[in-house]
Amino acid sequence: MLTTGVDAVGSYGFNHWLYQPANPKNRNPYFRDQLKNTAEIPVLGDCTEPYALPIVPDRVPTNFIDPESAGVEAYCIDRHRMAVNIVFLDGHAEHLPLAALWKLKWSRNSKPSDVVVQ
Repeated sequence: MLTTGVDAVGSYGFNHWLYQPANPKNRNPYFRDQLKNTAEIPVLGDCTEPYALPIVPDRVPTNFIDPESAGVEAYCIDRHRMAVNIVFLDGHAEHLPLAALWKLKWSRNSKPSDVVVQ
């Protein structure tokens, strides 16, 4: 993980919606059922947290170095000229502009959202 002073400014983060918890009654995680459209489900990406729980529509951060959130905002960092790299469940990776993060299928209930990132 990279750091400047005391603040952490990045590494990679896991899409926590994919986690299979010990509680079998929890029906939110993706891995409970057979998955479809695996090319649309983000697994891992450039992020300020080791894992995040994106809820679309999360707000767009104003700080692209160290946003204070563990949602979509944690992936919304100026890592590669206002873009990040995301690995999807089918194994492919994409270089995405930050605004595209709000269009991804982070969870079963994610709804794509148009945002402006500036």
